[in-house]
Amino acid sequence: MHNVSREIVGRADEEGALVVLGDLKGLGNRDTGRGNRMNRISNTMPYYKLTKMIIYKAKEKGIGVIKVSERLTSVTCHRCGSENTDRPTQARFDCNTCGLKNYNADLNGAKNILYRSFAYMAGDGAVVNQPKTKASIEKQDYDTEKVLGSPFLI
Repeated sequence: MHNVSREIVGRADEEGALVVLGDLKGLGNRDTGRGNRMNRISNTMPYYKLTKMIIYKAKEKGIGVIKVSERLTSVTCHRCGSENTDRPTQARFDCNTCGLKNYNADLNGAKNILYRSFAYMAGDGAVVNQPKTKASIEKQDYDTEKVLGSPFLI
């Protein structure tokens, strides 16, 4: 996890970018519907720890971090904003409204998260193809200190 967080923050530093994280609140307490073994694997993933490492390392370098809600990002079309969609496989995404077919589902979700971060950064302004739910930005208390304001927007 240290290598992953270092790579993410290092890349943001090289590109002069900020880090956008999906808010995974509640993800660790779910039933995957795939049996006890998969539930156990899913529920023990160290999402919180990785997020905390990224925030800590970004803060050291003065890199901004924001968190946006991932709610409905996997079922909302990034192109038209419709939720009238299908997932023929875990990896593929189809939109029944605009005709987007056989699109990479992970890329679709990532674009929705990106659009939500744009909406947050623009104030409450609209963004073309913005998903229906508004960016959810939270201030959270971490062990080291409270991270507030720019460049830390969580």
